[in-house]
Amino acid sequence: MKRWYHLKGLFLLVVFLIITTLPSYASPDGGENSYVLIINSYTESNPWSRIFTAPVYEQMTTDDESWTAYTENMDLMLIKTDADVENFSTYLSRKYTGTPPSLVILLGNSAYMLLRDELKRRWGKDIPLLVCAEKDFIAPYEYYLSKEACPEELQINLSEMVETFHNLTILYVPEYISETVNLIKNLKPDMKRLIFLADKRYISAQNKRFIQDVMENDFPDIELQLITAGDTSTDELISLLSRVDKRTCVLYYSWILLNQQGNRDILSSDTYRMLSSYTDAPIFTLNDMGIVENGMVGGFFYPESNISTTLTGIVSDILKGKKLHAVITPGQPRSVLNYQVLMQKNIPLFDLPSDAIFYMKPPSFWQQYHNHVYAGSGVLFVFILFLCLRIKSLNKLRIFHTREIAFMRNYRQLINCMPISYMKQQILYEGGNAVDYLIVDVNPEFEKLFDRKTHFLNKKGSELSHSRLVQYMQACSLILAQNKQLSVQYYYEPAEHYLNVLIIPSSTPCCVDLFMSDVTEVVKAQQVLRSLNKKLSMSLDVVNIVPWKWDLVQQTILCEMNPSGNTGFSGLFDESKLIAPASEYFAKIYEDDRGKIEEACKALLLGHVDKIKEEYRILPEGEDELVWVETYATVEKRGEDGKPTSLIGSVIDITDRKKVEEELLNAKNKAEESNRLKSAFLANMSHEIRTPLNAIVGFSNILAMTDDAEEKEEYVHIIENNNVLLLQLINDILDLSKIEAGTLDFIYSDVDINTMLHELEVSMQSRITNHVKLIFERKQEDCFVSIAKSRFMQVLINLITNAIKFTEEGSIRFGFSIQDGEMLRVYVADTGCGIPPEKQNSVFERFVKLNAFAQGTGLGLSICRMIIEYLGGEIWVESEVGKGTTFGFTFPYKPATVRE
Repeated sequence: MKRWYHLKGLFLLVVFLIITTLPSYASPDGGENSYVLIINSYTESNPWSRIFTAPVYEQMTTDDESWTAYTENMDLMLIKTDADVENFSTYLSRKYTGTPPSLVILLGNSAYMLLRDELKRRWGKDIPLLVCAEKDFIAPYEYYLSKEACPEELQINLSEMVETFHNLTILYVPEYISETVNLIKNLKPDMKRLIFLADKRYISAQNKRFIQDVMENDFPDIELQLITAGDTSTDELISLLSRVDKRTCVLYYSWILLNQQGNRDILSSDTYRMLSSYTDAPIFTLNDMGIVENGMVGGFFYPESNISTTLTGIVSDILKGKKLHAVITPGQPRSVLNYQVLMQKNIPLFDLPSDAIFYMKPPSFWQQYHNHVYAGSGVLFVFILFLCLRIKSLNKLRIFHTREIAFMRNYRQLINCMPISYMKQQILYEGGNAVDYLIVDVNPEFEKLFDRKTHFLNKKGSELSHSRLVQYMQACSLILAQNKQLSVQYYYEPAEHYLNVLIIPSSTPCCVDLFMSDVTEVVKAQQVLRSLNKKLSMSLDVVNIVPWKWDLVQQTILCEMNPSGNTGFSGLFDESKLIAPASEYFAKIYEDDRGKIEEACKALLLGHVDKIKEEYRILPEGEDELVWVETYATVEKRGEDGKPTSLIGSVIDITDRKKVEEELLNAKNKAEESNRLKSAFLANMSHEIRTPLNAIVGFSNILAMTDDAEEKEEYVHIIENNNVLLLQLINDILDLSKIEAGTLDFIYSDVDINTMLHELEVSMQSRITNHVKLIFERKQEDCFVSIAKSRFMQVLINLITNAIKFTEEGSIRFGFSIQDGEMLRVYVADTGCGIPPEKQNSVFERFVKLNAFAQGTGLGLSICRMIIEYLGGEIWVESEVGKGTTFGFTFPYKPATVRE
């Protein structure tokens, strides 16, 4: 097992080192269609970074060849100024100049904070970002350069960043320092000193501050010794670790040293691989950084396999176009321990969680052989089960044989004593076909009906002059082949007997049993009844009547319905049975009529009436239309106490009669309504015509008698106004009659709506005598359409005229817009007196005038609505008393071509 872990670690390391050198030899500008860019905050050999980079490259090489990956290492310890960040950004811009990456993976909070703005500027704000974060917050920019710990009040939570940036996904893999120290304390209860190894990176500064708080608050009796790479050399560290006592434990986080080789700064981070060789103290860690290969005990963190699975799943989803936009953790952190090191250090395995993971732990007997145990147990169980079932089957078979023998003995006695004729026949075959039968047995009842059995036994059917032998043998062959039974009626002419014959396969091979019952009396009675029923049915069919009988004791209704007729009652009665429960009958009565029928039946049963006659509706099953029926009922029998025991009656379908009655009633109502409307219309017209005529006649007489020029001019003006009013009334009446008759003409012509409405604005302005302004609001550019111009102008002029009548000051605005490419949406808005809410629904009715003193007939808006609705449009009103009114309507149009 240990050798396998070493081989696996060596393989992943080789793959990682080979592939991470690819950016030096390959470039995304070489025609790659899709690639993933990994930006590592630290060195390429940093163990924490390899946990994330190795799975991505392994996924690239094994699962999908349509994309590749490139890694760039920031070496954050070398970045100390804004100029260093700018140099790295310039390096990225120059190297990746072609197609932007499909995904940018940022390892560490530092890379995200320092490069976030540059990545957005370089590849846009929609570039998908996956941040593998050690902390759940982002510090201000300068702390990543100064490598100092950030105060808590300046920290920005990662969840807030995800809510702000829609393309951001966080894989949160924190260090569980407190839990790891607690695990160390459980494994080494006598620990007095804890050495924490870290370097001079920003993340190390944060962890050093955090572990100081943890030790001070939770473990004050344990001495914490912080050793920082750079302040302490590797040789000094090794010397220190070689001299520690047995009550000292080491917690390794990171050890990156900055060394100078000539003029270059070199970072080394592989010290952790050899630490266990120089000390007897157990070395714990905060990450799954190859604890088996490096001789470390372990710690409390996310297993590398969990991180790998979660990371590859996120990468796959993002590359498929999914927007995760969330903070994701790789499952649950667990205690991960190196079993071999624990044994070497003599560390007892007490008080460990049940879900702890042990690397290099030898398998137990059960783990090695559990499959064999399961297999053996399964075979043994199946064998025992087979034996039990076999024993049970044999017992059942024995009981069955015993019962069968007793049954056959009783069966034989029953055959001989039953009042039914019985005969057994053996079917004879020739060439595979049944050609004859041999009578092998009969019972005494057969002898009584036919003759002594000596005349039949061992006789063939062909010897008995069987008239339909061929057809009978075909039937018997089918009965035996399909194990079915056949029931037929047979007329035995010599004795004039009718027999019901049941033929079934016998228990004896190639034999059939025949059971024959004499039904001569039943058949003859049925023939008589069939003749009587036919005559009665013909009589009832003529009048479409269905008789019935209600048994009050059994609560059943017997319906004597003829299946060939009375089709109207198919939903009320089930033709498959003549007798039905009374509740089923009443359930089919329409609910609104059911109470009336129940009350009538109750009155008949109580003796209040001798007979009843009621009409009601039924709803046949599967039908939507109600059927009207009329029923008659009276008492047939009474019991000893004088109470009815049965009722008789009949039902007749009166649906057609009800339809005729309804049509006559509707015709009568329509005639009366038409007469009323005609009278009301004539009354209104007489009043409306009489008013201007009286003015014309009266002032004409006065005009002839006066000599004053001013009075004459005033009278002439009054006469002209009433002439106009009378002419308008007559025109409105004609329009109403044409619309109702469907003869109103609609002539379409091509017009420029803006020009036409502008001309209307100029012409209508002259009609306004007060200080009201008429304004055409042009909201649409040139609009050439084909419309019924005369009807369009008729409606619009009517609405503007009404607005002029009721507007004393302010303005009247009108205009139009295009709605859905098929309708003109026109409005007329004024600042007049307004319409009360309770009268707004009636303004479109005929002869409705809100102001009796205002000039007009009360037909204008009614005609407008009829014209608009005739053309398929809508008209409406919105008004508020004291503020004004807006009328609107939609008018159909067709696009027109502009002519030069």
